[in-house]
Amino acid sequence: MMSQPNLLDKNNASPVTRFVRKRYPLINLKLPISFLLDSGAFDLETSEISHEEVRVSCPAAEIPKLVPRTAHHRPDEKILHSVQIQLNNKQVLTLKLQVSFCRRSSQKAFKVGLRFHSINEEDQRSLQVRLEQALAGSARPASIIN
Repeated sequence: MMSQPNLLDKNNASPVTRFVRKRYPLINLKLPISFLLDSGAFDLETSEISHEEVRVSCPAAEIPKLVPRTAHHRPDEKILHSVQIQLNNKQVLTLKLQVSFCRRSSQKAFKVGLRFHSINEEDQRSLQVRLEQALAGSARPASIIN
């Protein structure tokens, strides 16, 4: 019979707190995103975005620009991209994103997830405001009938 793990700290007999990563909801929001590659700029649109992650849909023929074939066989390979995300007509964020996953979503496209690698506080606040605007515009008002 296997014993259960002891979740009590022997010094103060309280439950051990474990690190829990904060999760932010993904919002369906289409924003222009430009990948600044060595071969030139590569433009796409975001499909979903949150405070910590951006997801894009990339045509299958273009996926080697974002995720080299060698990365599919080496999960420890870290792929960083410099990008520009246009939040509105005036504001553009220049960020570093790291590829977190790449999955085929159809025969013609891949879904690529990118995590924020570096973002300063001012850009984080600007992104927060834009996401709140998107949520306010898409949220339905409360109703007794529905």
